[in-house]
Amino acid sequence: MSQGNDLYVEGCELKILGVISEEAKFWEDNVSPKAHPEPDFPIDEIMHATYENGIFHLDGFKNRTPWYEWFIHAKGFELDVHAFKRVGT
Repeated sequence: MSQGNDLYVEGCELKILGVISEEAKFWEDNVSPKAHPEPDFPIDEIMHATYENGIFHLDGFKNRTPWYEWFIHAKGFELDVHAFKRVGT
């Protein structure tokens, strides 16, 4: 869809399919993560997202406070992009 150009996604929906397990963590320091205090809604601004070997790793902010992680073990996903614009064209 990008035809070799960067895209700015203005609206999309991520569906995570066949969730097997999940774990949410937060970092108060740079030593080790702790159990997330609000695991039902662990991240409200995603800064990085990867999907590897059936594991989603999302990290970012919660209530403008860094740094939170969410690990979701799932069978797959669907990404439906509703609106985008090309960057630098």
